[in-house]
Amino acid sequence: MPYIIIRYPDLIRWQLALGLAQHDLSTPPKDTFTDRVRNLPRFQDYDHYLPLFIGFGIVGLIYGGLHCVAWNAPFTTSIERILWRISSITIAAAGVLVACVFSWTRLPPFWQGPRLVYRTIEEFVDRLIDYSIILWVFEMEMELSDRLETFLQKRTFYKNNELLCALLGLLPILPGFSLYLSTIFLLYLFKVLFDIFAVLFGVLYVLARIYLVVISFINLAHLPDSAYLLPQWSRYVPHIG
Repeated sequence: MPYIIIRYPDLIRWQLALGLAQHDLSTPPKDTFTDRVRNLPRFQDYDHYLPLFIGFGIVGLIYGGLHCVAWNAPFTTSIERILWRISSITIAAAGVLVACVFSWTRLPPFWQGPRLVYRTIEEFVDRLIDYSIILWVFEMEMELSDRLETFLQKRTFYKNNELLCALLGLLPILPGFSLYLSTIFLLYLFKVLFDIFAVLFGVLYVLARIYLVVISFINLAHLPDSAYLLPQWSRYVPHIG
């Protein structure tokens, strides 16, 4: 007698599908179910969290801007002051890091899917260039190649150097083909450098956050004398101190 085995994960999936069917289907579902958690995150799963990314960028700008207020604050050494300014600017520019991470939701970093990145860039170049222009250039190159091959066949050295003449006949095709490949290569190289920049900026961001916390506690032991003066308004305004 035939029977169907329903596992617990199948029940969860059916419950999610039922909950989705009872609501508006115009928006894509955000609840997903997997058998195990991935070791590395897939940024494509967060492409619908654009407001969250914008919020992170704004919060980073405010947080870094508050530290930029202490641009000319007293420090023990000039190196500490310079590092404070660099760290404050880095935190304030967190939107750059957020933008880089959000771009990975559209196109993953090259180390996560090199073949996918290459295919996406290739499709982008194909859409960028009009097919009619490509066909026209290819036809012109083939016509020049045929003429060159016909010209070489009429020469006496063709019989003893057929392979060399065949390669020479392909020379008119190389410019267009090499331009196409070089465009894909340069875009892929830009993608690699962009991802490396995002990683390095992320490392710099973490170091900046650590430095701001550490130097804040260190400077507590080197406050100027003016920090211990009693403000005038505290004599008249009720306060806790």
